[in-house]
Amino acid sequence: MAKIMFGGTTVITDGTTHASSYEGTWSVNIEEGVQTLVSSTSETMTDVDAELVGPPLKESVVQLGGGKRLIGVNITTAYADVASDFGLYGSHDGKNWFLVTEMSTDITPDVAGTQMFSVDLSNYPAGSVAWWRLSLNDEAATLEAGSTGDCNFLVSGFDKNVSLSPDNIGGIGPDPS
Repeated sequence: MAKIMFGGTTVITDGTTHASSYEGTWSVNIEEGVQTLVSSTSETMTDVDAELVGPPLKESVVQLGGGKRLIGVNITTAYADVASDFGLYGSHDGKNWFLVTEMSTDITPDVAGTQMFSVDLSNYPAGSVAWWRLSLNDEAATLEAGSTGDCNFLVSGFDKNVSLSPDNIGGIGPDPS
């Protein structure tokens, strides 16, 4: 099973591919004073059973750790009717990733729409994890059987002191670890 980056069809290899070289971007959406990060739209996967990995986020910028956050996936074009999971991963070095929490074991990828999950990251104090990334389908279900779905990842619930801009989010800049 391949791990495919969001901004293209490049295969990543955990332990060798650093977060700062990932493809894909995040944009900032602010509505009624609430900051939400929206990832670039996924590309068509090269492998039908690929894991779709979102652009990494630097903890030193987004400060996800230490509280409750809203994390979601917006399926704009439905995938195949299979059970597909959705999880949040962390990394101390930007190369080796561990599962922090699995938000859903089946996000029903064959249904277009937005699904949001409340995620308690209290066991990961601010700064204890250097990088974060979202993953769709790490169980390698055949997502693309007869379909070419598209999705975006969403992250919200930031502390009021966190100021986000396209210049300071994502896999941009030196390794913060």
